[in-house]
Amino acid sequence: MAREIDQGKLPEYRGKFSWVADTLCAHISATMPEYDSHDPKTWPVITSDYLQALLGHEYDGNQCLPPYVAYERGLVDKCVTHFADGPAELIHTDGQTTSIGSLYHYLFPFVYNSQGQARKFEYMHAHHYITWVSDITGTVPSTRTKGKDVPPSASTSAFTEVLKMLKETRSNLNDSDAETGKQELAKLRKTLAKEKQRVEAVRKSNQAVKEGLREALSEEKKQHNCTKKGREADAEMLETAHASWDIETGRANAAEKSVKQQAELLESKEKELRAAKAKMRSQAKELDAAKKEAATAQGQINVIRDELRKIRGIENRKRQANDDTPEMMWKRIKTEFEE
Repeated sequence: MAREIDQGKLPEYRGKFSWVADTLCAHISATMPEYDSHDPKTWPVITSDYLQALLGHEYDGNQCLPPYVAYERGLVDKCVTHFADGPAELIHTDGQTTSIGSLYHYLFPFVYNSQGQARKFEYMHAHHYITWVSDITGTVPSTRTKGKDVPPSASTSAFTEVLKMLKETRSNLNDSDAETGKQELAKLRKTLAKEKQRVEAVRKSNQAVKEGLREALSEEKKQHNCTKKGREADAEMLETAHASWDIETGRANAAEKSVKQQAELLESKEKELRAAKAKMRSQAKELDAAKKEAATAQGQINVIRDELRKIRGIENRKRQANDDTPEMMWKRIKTEFEE
């Protein structure tokens, strides 16, 4: 037999919550327009994490889960376990009885079948779905279409009938059960007192959470403003740093260019100096050669001069020999003697 509805494919509910069924249905309808309390195909699923976040603590089963919405099996088990110590049957005014287990099918149709037995998996077969909707609304739904199958004039739901049976059972308690009823009433009063305390604690916890959220929001806003100012300051510093970087880069490029020019000039001067030194060495060699040539020429001149002197002396002596007279000889002797 094919499955009609698989709870695992239903959407999770994250909206407002209420223990009052009508109020919860109104909250769900506000966020899910396709929701129909009498059509399980349109129900959302309430998870234990969601309920724990709302309550501020883990759900303990003290309060009965509202109908017309799907729940995780763990939540249903806690709810059923908490009420397991109560009467096993409800007595109608006509004397007929209804087992509590069978009523779980109306409250939690994805977890319990019509015999009050827990399902192995969380889903409803087609005939289970038809039976549930028919019992609740008095109308047989279509299994081929989704959406609202129940007209506005639907009959009183089975869950309302269950509540009515509970009231009838309490009003028809016999005298032998009176003491038990008093004990149950005392227990309920204690439970109610604890529930009031828990509700008050939840209210205070919610108030504290709201205050915490308000403070966190305020702090977040302050941090956002500080962060915004910080980002603006960082942006300004970054812009200044970029400008400084551009200036320093320009200076570095100019300095590098100047150094390159100076290096080229120095290299040129070194070349000129090397050329000048080479020229000086060449000139020194030429000077030495010239000095040597001059010395050689001077020696040659001296030799020539000596030769000329010798020649002149010879010529003079010849001339004197040819011109010698007693008078001239006498003058020459006199001159030589005076010298």
